[in-house]
Amino acid sequence: MEETPQRRDGKIIERDIDKEMRTAYIDYAMSVIVSRALPDARDGLKPVHRRILYAMHEDGITSDKAYRKCANTVGSVLGRYHPHGDSSVYDAMVRLAQDFTMRYPLVDGHGNFGSVDGDSPAAMRYTEARMSKISELMLTDIEKNTVDFMPNYDDRLQEPTVLPARIPALLVNGSSGIAVGMATNIPPHNLSEVIDGIIKVIDNPETTIEELMEIIKGPDFPTGATILGKEGIKEAYTTGRGKITMRAEAEIEEMSGNRQRIIITSLPYQVNKAKLVKTIADLSKEKKIEGISEVRDESDRKEKTRVVVELKRDARPQVILNQLYKHTQMQETFGAIILALVDGVPKILTLRQCLDCFIGHRKEVILRRTKFELDKALARAHILEGLKIALDNIDEVINIIRSSYDNPKERLMERFGLSDVQAQAILDMRLKTLSGLQREKIENEYNELMKLIEHLRAVLGSEKLVFDIIKEELIEIRDKLNVNIKFFFEPAEEKDGGAKFFVEDGLMENPKVEYMFGAHVQGYLDTKVIESKYGTLNASTNSISIEVKGKKGHGAYPQNGVDALVAAAQIITSLQSIISRNLAPQDMAVLTLGKIQGGDAGNVICDEVKISGTLRTLDSSQREFIIKRATEIVENTAAAYRCRAKFNINENGYDALINDKDLVDVVKKNAEEFLGEGSFIFKDYPSMGGEDFSFFTENCKGAFFHVGCANKEKGITSLIHTADFDIDERCLSIGAIMHTLNVLYFN
Repeated sequence: MEETPQRRDGKIIERDIDKEMRTAYIDYAMSVIVSRALPDARDGLKPVHRRILYAMHEDGITSDKAYRKCANTVGSVLGRYHPHGDSSVYDAMVRLAQDFTMRYPLVDGHGNFGSVDGDSPAAMRYTEARMSKISELMLTDIEKNTVDFMPNYDDRLQEPTVLPARIPALLVNGSSGIAVGMATNIPPHNLSEVIDGIIKVIDNPETTIEELMEIIKGPDFPTGATILGKEGIKEAYTTGRGKITMRAEAEIEEMSGNRQRIIITSLPYQVNKAKLVKTIADLSKEKKIEGISEVRDESDRKEKTRVVVELKRDARPQVILNQLYKHTQMQETFGAIILALVDGVPKILTLRQCLDCFIGHRKEVILRRTKFELDKALARAHILEGLKIALDNIDEVINIIRSSYDNPKERLMERFGLSDVQAQAILDMRLKTLSGLQREKIENEYNELMKLIEHLRAVLGSEKLVFDIIKEELIEIRDKLNVNIKFFFEPAEEKDGGAKFFVEDGLMENPKVEYMFGAHVQGYLDTKVIESKYGTLNASTNSISIEVKGKKGHGAYPQNGVDALVAAAQIITSLQSIISRNLAPQDMAVLTLGKIQGGDAGNVICDEVKISGTLRTLDSSQREFIIKRATEIVENTAAAYRCRAKFNINENGYDALINDKDLVDVVKKNAEEFLGEGSFIFKDYPSMGGEDFSFFTENCKGAFFHVGCANKEKGITSLIHTADFDIDERCLSIGAIMHTLNVLYFN
C-alpha cells in the first residue's frame, strides 16, 4: 500500500493502516483525557461536573430555591452540553451530592443518593437536588466575562471552558479518574487549611513545600479515619505521587459480664462499610480471627459510623484490633496521583504547583472581572456626563425634543456635541423625569463612579492589589466556613426571661451571633415530631397591674366610704369588652387578670385594691391599642364609682417571637432527614404564650421549634405547666441532635 493517499474514482482515499490506527488512537486518547477523565487544575472539575453546575446555575436551582427533580437537571445537561448517556450525568451528579465521597458536596441532594454501604441511589425521577452554597462560589462572577466560553456540541449554545472558582476545588474535593494510559487520584483536603496555604504563598512566593506542610498537614477525608505517618503525604506533595496509609478509628469499651467490645467510629476513605462488616464476620466464622462473639452495624441514618465488634470473655481486644487492621479494610492505602490538566495538557503536580495554578487562575479572573466592571462604569459615567449637559441646558433640550419629529437625536448631538449613546439616553427619559432631574443626585452618582473607576484602574495596574483581592475573598470564605458555635443554657426563663440577661451581658457579640436556634418540649406532640411556624410563633407578653384607690369606711355606713373593691369588680368586667367588642374576631389577643388583692376586714369598706395579670398580643400596633383602651376603661370606670385608678404595664416583657422563614426551612429539612418524612409539622396559628427566645431574635435571625415529648403507649400525655407533666426522655437526645444538625447546616 502506498504511503501517499491516492483517490480512486474520486471517493476512496488509501491510507496506511498502521498510521491511521496511530492517529485515530491518539485522537481518542486525547478526547478521553481532555473531555472526560481528568480535572482542570484551575477549577478542579471534569467537563461533566462543570456542565452539571453550569446547567443548574442557568436554571436558577440555587441553594436558596426549592429542590428540583434530578431528571430535570440531567435532561438539561444532556440537551445543552453533554451528548452522552443519562447514566453518566446522573452518576456524576450523585457523586457531587455524597457527603461520604465529597469533602464539600457541590450538590445538595434530597432523597436517596446512596450510602457508604454501597447502596445504589434511587432513580433520578425520584430524587431532587439543588446547588449547595459552596458550589455557588464556583460560579460567582461568571456573568462578568471572567472565563472563556466555547460552542456546545451542536453550536447552538455557549458553555464555559472553566469556572471562575473562588475555592481551590482541585485540592479541596480531590478527584479520581482513569484516562488512556494515565490515571488521577487526588485526595480531598480541608478548605481552611488550603486557603491558609494559598495566603502563605501569596505573602511569600518563596514558600517551600515543607513550609506549606506546616499549614496543610495532609488530606482530610470525609469519612474520617487516621493517616499513619507523614512520609506518604510528603512524597505525594513533593513528587505528585505517594502512598497514604489510612486506618479506621476504633475504641475499646467495657461490657457487662467482664467482657469487652471494639467500637469502630470511622472508616478509611472509599471503604464499603457493609462489606467490611461481612468480612469481619467471615473472618470470625473461618477462625482466622478468634475471640469475636458478634459483629453488627449500629450506624444511624445520618451515616455516623458505629460498627460494634463484641468479644468473648477471654479475648484480648488490642490483639484482635491489630488483626482487624491487618486482615480487613480497616487499614487501607490511598495511592495519590495528583494529575490534572494544565493549559489542556495532563501534568503531574506538586502541592505548590496546585496552589500556583489556582492563584494564576484567580488572578486572571479578577483582572477580567475588573476590566468588565471598568467598562460598565465608564459607560455609565459617559451617560451621566450627557445628562449633566442636558441639565445645564434643560429648557433648550426640551424644546429640541418637542420641536423635532424626525431627528431629535441628530439635533441634540449636533447642538451639544453629544455621542449617540448620550443622546439616546436623554431621549429614552420621559420629559417629566428629564425636567425634574436633580443635579445633586447626578453629581453624587458621577463622583462615586469616578472613585470606582480610579480604583478599578489601580487594580488593573497593580499586581499587589490583585493579590490583595484574592486574599480578601479567600479570607471571607474561610471565616464563613469556620463557624463559631455558642450554646446558651437559660436560667430564669419563666420568671424574668433568661435570654434578656444573655443579651444585656454582651454574649451575642465577640463573635457576633448571626443565626440562633431554640427549642422547647411540647406535651401535645408525640416524640419524633418537630413543630414550628413561619413568622410569628409566640405572642408578645407583658405583665400588667391596676391600682384602684377609694376611701375607707365602716360597713354599717357605706355612704361615708368609697368602695375600691366594687370599682375593681366593674373594671375587671369592663376590660373584657376590649377583646370581645374592640378587636376584630380574627385578631388574636389575650388580657388575663389572675390576681386581686384588697381589703382589711369583712365589715370595712375597702380603700385600695391591686389587680395583676398579663397582656398577650401578636403585633405592636395591637398592643398599643389595647393599652390605650385599657387605660381609658380603668380610669373612667373608677371615676364613675368615685375612685381613682391607674393602669400599669411592665415594659420589660417579652416581644413577639418571629421566626425567620429560611431558618425554619433548615429545621424542616433536618427533621425530615433525621426523623423521616412527615416528622415535621407546621403550627396552624401562633401561640399566645410568651417565649423569651424573642430577646435573641431581636438581635439576629432565629428559628424556634417544638420537640414532641408525649408517648401514648407509656401514658405520657400531660401538657406542659401541669402538675402531672412528664416527658419521654428520648426527646432530649432528639432535641440535641436537631440542634447539632441545624448548626452543621452552616458548616
